[in-house]
Amino acid sequence: MSSLGVQHEHGITVAKRRTAEQLLHDEGPYARLLHDLVSAAKMRGASDIHIEPNEQGVALRLRVDGNLSLFKQVRPQHRESLILEVKRIFGLAIGISGRPQDGRAALPALRLDLRVSLLPTHFGEKIVMRLLNLDATFALAELGFTDAERSVLEAAIGLEDGVVVISGPTGSGKTRTLYALLKAIGPSKFNIVTLEDPIEYRIEGLNQVPVSKKMTFADALRSVLRQDPDVILVGEVRDAETAKLCFQAAETGHLVFTTLHANGAIEVIERLSGLGVERLVLESNLRLSIAQRLEQKVCLACGLPASPADEIRFRKKHGAEGIRLLKTKSAGGCPECSAGIKGRVPVLEWASFENHEGRRVPKIHQSLDAARVHRTRLGEIDCLEVIRESF
Repeated sequence: MSSLGVQHEHGITVAKRRTAEQLLHDEGPYARLLHDLVSAAKMRGASDIHIEPNEQGVALRLRVDGNLSLFKQVRPQHRESLILEVKRIFGLAIGISGRPQDGRAALPALRLDLRVSLLPTHFGEKIVMRLLNLDATFALAELGFTDAERSVLEAAIGLEDGVVVISGPTGSGKTRTLYALLKAIGPSKFNIVTLEDPIEYRIEGLNQVPVSKKMTFADALRSVLRQDPDVILVGEVRDAETAKLCFQAAETGHLVFTTLHANGAIEVIERLSGLGVERLVLESNLRLSIAQRLEQKVCLACGLPASPADEIRFRKKHGAEGIRLLKTKSAGGCPECSAGIKGRVPVLEWASFENHEGRRVPKIHQSLDAARVHRTRLGEIDCLEVIRESF
């Protein structure tokens, strides 16, 4: 049963649904398995849990530091019952099958929020849970940026108006960077409004607006502009109307942060132009274009010095200046890491418009490749990865 009887003062008994956290502590074998799975995901710092029906049954996998690894394989005879238990515990409709579903669950004791997505596949319903760590830091100084990268981000905090865009694939840390920027600006001093689909983390002091099919980013942005905002976060620019509204807001004295799907900082500019933002408007109001990625970090406990041959190859391509110690990951790993990887570090590419021969042209100040090479010189990124990309 997923509900409890609650006695009211007038003698009426109503059903109150038990929470996901309570359901995870049920005595059934599937509930215990899912409890162990979520607990292991939290302990290992996983970003996602994958529950994947396949020919062999159900694969339970964890994504840690960008890599998926198998937690457990469940036999085929348990496939349907396990998926039903996942749906029961995490609030998905048990009576609906063959259609995508989305949900959310809170696990306060584990300091986790889960975003749950279900998708029908050939062998059954696949479920992915994105883990949102409620203990995650949003202090800019603690996100692992280099001094140069942090200086650029801190300069963006001090802007009075304009548009700042961060691009990058899913899971590249864009949201955490944006929240850190908003917190650094100071919600107590300014009216900061965010438009998000969905709201990932609930941040004290921010006016967070959920966007949906009923209220699009463009709809919400038009309303927000009547709410006397100082700073606006638009979770994602998905269409021409939203792009143009972001720049209209900047032109009327607002500071706008947003994200966009593009491969690099210059590609952001090209994408905005393709969405119909006029070149003069772009040149006047786009303050900063950033591309962000997360790179796997070599485990400090078991990382190995690069071989002399690999060091020569690296120096030949990138020079010897600033090298501390080139390192490679240990294939076997150690008890402290997963296959030689422990954590990830952000790398940034950024560009802005600069005056050049009487024209405003976009200029890259640090490329993603240069950022990776810098991290490799510090012994943080496996030098073999950078060497392969270079030759």
